[in-house]
Amino acid sequence: MIEDKGFYARAHKAFEEKFMPAHKGVTFNRERVYNFLGIRNTKEHIPLKEAIGQVLYKLSDKNKDIKNPTLEQVSRDSYRIIERELRKINWLEGDGQPVIPIRWFYGVDDATEFGFEDSIVIHPKDVIGIAGEGNRGKTCLAMNFMLNNLDLFPSSTYFISENEHLFRDRMSKFDWISYKNENGKPKFELVKLEENFQDGIQPEGQNIFDWVDMPDEPWKIGQIFKKASDKLTTGIAFICMQKRSYKKFAVGGESAMDYASAFFTIAYDQDISSNVLKVEKVKIPGTVNPNYRKYRFAIQNGAKLFAIEEIK
Repeated sequence: MIEDKGFYARAHKAFEEKFMPAHKGVTFNRERVYNFLGIRNTKEHIPLKEAIGQVLYKLSDKNKDIKNPTLEQVSRDSYRIIERELRKINWLEGDGQPVIPIRWFYGVDDATEFGFEDSIVIHPKDVIGIAGEGNRGKTCLAMNFMLNNLDLFPSSTYFISENEHLFRDRMSKFDWISYKNENGKPKFELVKLEENFQDGIQPEGQNIFDWVDMPDEPWKIGQIFKKASDKLTTGIAFICMQKRSYKKFAVGGESAMDYASAFFTIAYDQDISSNVLKVEKVKIPGTVNPNYRKYRFAIQNGAKLFAIEEIK
């Protein structure tokens, strides 16, 4: 806790030496600073709160008396730490990023496919996004994706927003694929999807998020993809989001696609009475360009895909 003498000097020291190193890349408000530094809602701590307010102002870009502010004030009571250190890339040496041989979703019993193995190129640090209407197959595709690629990565983590009992019931339907190791334990970790999800990303693994949401600030949905990519090294992320039936894109608009290497939408087409997956964006196509192509597909027991067919 900040001591009670020399309020501003001690607040400034505690903020720079304790709070800032633990909050790079995170948007925060005053309440978060108070909690982290042990400042409570008591009469004795009123001067400390005032001192923190002064520190935030004097270090921010709202203070026109400094040329190189430490903080950006992004809203009335939220800030982020400005990172000035450039991350240089050695682009000249080496053979470039290796392509990850992703096994995409496919029809288990009828061998139908989307053909993405030939049409979508995925590299380390890539983020794949999928936005779908409710109960149209987002979770089915996410689970198929993870299980198909368990052996491609040193770790696999599935972040869920639903309860674990529903997930267990879903997993019981995947009876055609082995997802346990020799000790009978799952080859992946199941994790509850929390607000600061990026803290749990495994940089070298595959990370599945089912599903993410920012109900109060949907326009910031694109930052979720950026934070995921920044945390990755040789791994990838697969992020599911909601899409309203009356909207073309995911909640948050087109910004959700800005940092995605591949992005899909799922909707129900009443004219053909089928779920339809549309390829909205592929940054690096393979031998075939899949951008804007549409595919009908069906699902059995919430797990098995079948009758996959391109809509001409």
